[in-house]
Amino acid sequence: MRTIGGYVCVATIQDTLERRILFGQDVHNNQNGYENIETNGLKPYQSIACARRGKCALAERPDFKSVRIARLALRYAENKGELQQFRGRRSLVAIATARADGARYLCGPWREGLPQVIPFPGACSRLSDNGFATFRQYADAEQVAREIRRQGGGMPSTIGTFSLKYV
Repeated sequence: MRTIGGYVCVATIQDTLERRILFGQDVHNNQNGYENIETNGLKPYQSIACARRGKCALAERPDFKSVRIARLALRYAENKGELQQFRGRRSLVAIATARADGARYLCGPWREGLPQVIPFPGACSRLSDNGFATFRQYADAEQVAREIRRQGGGMPSTIGTFSLKYV
């Protein structure tokens, strides 16, 4: 079981739809003080002071209409044996891991008008696209994780819990 906690910057961008992108530590040395949490190994800032520095840097970008700080709590199964611990839980997400670059995509329920991550009934959308909506039933998260593996040619996926609280 992996537990991740810390602070993130939530940057709102408006393109074809309004998206809220989570940013955390800059682990690839981009020299800007922030990196998309889905591509940095799910690494939030460890202190609110670091998150504030990231917020200042993100706020300088003209493509973001707002930037806020939030507290992130994420727990996910690292093997099949741990999946059962999520039965009966709410605020569930499916996490897909891209083989090419190791990016971890946080997925929740698909909402009408949003792009689908995988095309099947009851599909999912990335949390950044669906307003951080999570699955309320284990069976729904399990179905999406299974479909990610099947339709992604064996793409690794798992289930976890997700919580985001603005500070």
